[in-house]
Amino acid sequence: MCRNSGNVLCLHFKIQGTREMKVKIKQWNGVASWLWMANDENCGICRMSFNGCCPDCKVPGDDCPLVWGQCSHCFHMHCILKWLNSQQVQQQCPMCRQEWKFKE
Repeated sequence: MCRNSGNVLCLHFKIQGTREMKVKIKQWNGVASWLWMANDENCGICRMSFNGCCPDCKVPGDDCPLVWGQCSHCFHMHCILKWLNSQQVQQQCPMCRQEWKFKE
């Protein structure tokens, strides 16, 4: 059974063969985590974890997203953009050397 009285959550429950127990939760802190769902654990260019960020960024997340190519290889956005800008002739995936096209 659960009762909510203002900012305090009161729980009343009974375990078989014991007395009823009353618990008051006065404060709680929510915790969340996120994880990139990539086909590898590390960026093939900088070798940093996808759960972290590229060497150019300080904080992982929306400012350092992952991007996939049509070849299914995945990289930090900043890493692949640097790689593509360094290519003189044809922009290729650094892993399989296919022509690089962003997956839509």
